[in-house]
Order: sequence, then structure tokens, then C-alpha cells
Amino acid sequence: MNKNDDSQPVNFMGRVMESLLYLTDSSRTVYAPECSAWFIHSAPDQKVSSTTEACGLRTFALLERSIGM
Repeated sequence: MNKNDDSQPVNFMGRVMESLLYLTDSSRTVYAPECSAWFIHSAPDQKVSSTTEACGLRTFALLERSIGM
């Protein structure tokens, strides 16, 4: 059985994990341990610098509340 790198998740938990991996991708985000969160920073060539939280404690609290027990 050949595993294809472009394979899509086939169940709910696979899709949840794929989304979390996308939100915390190190090529797009930076982890700040003092905030326990991943942030997206605007491109350096933009005039206005902005930083947006991509995934943090609130995301995991919502996940736990929605799919946890």
C-alpha cells in the first residue's frame, strides 16, 4: 500500500489534526512560550506591522469544550 503525501484525512479527528497542524505551521507562525500561543506576523515589506494570534489557549479551550468530555 503506497501512502501518498497529498492524502486527505478520512475522518473527523484527522481533519481536526490537519487544521491544528495548519494553524501551528512553523513556516507561517511563530510560537511565543510566554503567551502559550502561535502568532502570524505581517510581511516585513508592509508599512503597518501587525501580529495576530493564530492558535492559543482559547482555541484549545474551545476544542476541549466542543469535543472533550
